[in-house]
Amino acid sequence: QDGDMVEVTVTSPDGKEEKIKSRYVIGCDGGRSPTRDAINICMERQKSDMSVIVADFKTKSAAFSREGFQVYLRRMGLMGVIPLVTCPRKFRIFAKAPEGEDLDKTMLNEKYIDDLIGSRTGVKDISCYDLTWATYFKISFGVADAYRSRRVFLAGDACHVHSPAGGQGMNYGIHDAINLIWKLAWAKRCKEGTDVNVIFDSYQLERQTNARGMIRATRFATYFMLSTNWFLSKIRELFIPFFITTRYAKSALAQAVPMLNLRCHDSSPIIFKGRNSGSFVSFICRPGDRLPNLNTLGGSRLYENLSRWRHSWVAVCTKENLVTLDRDRRYDGPGGLQLIYAVVEDNVKQHFLLVRPDLYVAGVCESMEELWDTVGQSLGEAVRDGM
Repeated sequence: QDGDMVEVTVTSPDGKEEKIKSRYVIGCDGGRSPTRDAINICMERQKSDMSVIVADFKTKSAAFSREGFQVYLRRMGLMGVIPLVTCPRKFRIFAKAPEGEDLDKTMLNEKYIDDLIGSRTGVKDISCYDLTWATYFKISFGVADAYRSRRVFLAGDACHVHSPAGGQGMNYGIHDAINLIWKLAWAKRCKEGTDVNVIFDSYQLERQTNARGMIRATRFATYFMLSTNWFLSKIRELFIPFFITTRYAKSALAQAVPMLNLRCHDSSPIIFKGRNSGSFVSFICRPGDRLPNLNTLGGSRLYENLSRWRHSWVAVCTKENLVTLDRDRRYDGPGGLQLIYAVVEDNVKQHFLLVRPDLYVAGVCESMEELWDTVGQSLGEAVRDGM
C-alpha cells in the first residue's frame, strides 16, 4: 500500500503475473485467506472435536421432498437434506461425520454417501449419482483481530469462521459486503483530501461485534445438534419436532437465519444519538435498529423507495399529519437527501429517521435540522456532506 493506492500482484493459472493498482482491495478469499496473511492480520481459531460431511448429488429417488429443508435427528449424528434449485433431482446433505472413522475426501464416493444417508434417514436405495462436490472438515471457530489494514478490507470467511449451522456463514458474509460497499461509495463522494477513516472504522466496529455474538450462537447450536450425548439426543428427538412447529419458533427463525434481527452496535461512530432518540414511547425504533418496512404516503412499501447508495430521510406520520401533502411530489431533507413520508396507524408524534443504504437507522429525531447538525459535529462537515 502506497499513499492512496493499493498494488496487487495477481498470478494466473498459467503462471503469468499481473500488477493491478486500485484504491481499495476487499479480500473475500475464505477461511485461509491469503489476503489476511498478506496484511498481517491474525485469526486465532478454537478447534472443536466435531467434523461434518457436506455433499451435492443427484438421485432418482422420490424419498426426499423438494418443498423444504429436512432434518433427521439420530443419536449417531444429525443429517440435513436440502433440495437444490439448479436441478429437480439434485440435493445437498449436511451430516455429522461418523465418530472413530479416519476419513479423507477420497473416501467420499457415491457408495459412501448412499450408506451414510441410509444409516441416518432410514431411506434405502437412494442410488445417488453425479456426485459433483463432497467435502469433509473439522469445525473451528474464530474471528479476525481486525477487518482492515488501511485500504485493504476483509469480508466473509476471511474474517470469521464457524460451523455451517443455520447457513450463517453465507448470510453473514453477504451482510459484510452490504455493510461495506455503500461505505466505500460514501468515502468516494467525499472531497479529495477528506479523512474518511471514521467511515471505514465503523465497518469493523459493527461487523466484528456481531460476528462474535453469531459465533457464540453457532457454537452452542453446533454442540446441541451434533452431540452424541444420550441426554442431549433425547432432548433433540422430543423437543425440536414440537418446537419448530410453533408460531414463536417460525417467527424467530425467519428473523434469525437471514439475520434481520441484528442491530448496529452503539459504539459505531456513524450511529447518532439525538435527544430522546432511545425512547420507544415517542419513536418507532432506535438508532442502530433495522428499519421497519412501513407503508409510504403513495401506498407503496418503504424499502422499495429508499436509496441503496445514499442516506435517506423518513418522516414517520399518522394519516392525520399527511392530509396537506402531495402524493406525487418529491420532497428533500437536509443535505439534499430524499425525504419519504411513512404512514403508521399508531397515535405517535411525527418524527424523522435518518436511514442508511443498508436499511439501518442512523439517527432518530424530532427535528431533521438538529440531527443534521449533530452528524456534522460528530463526523465533520466534509464527511457528512458526502452522505
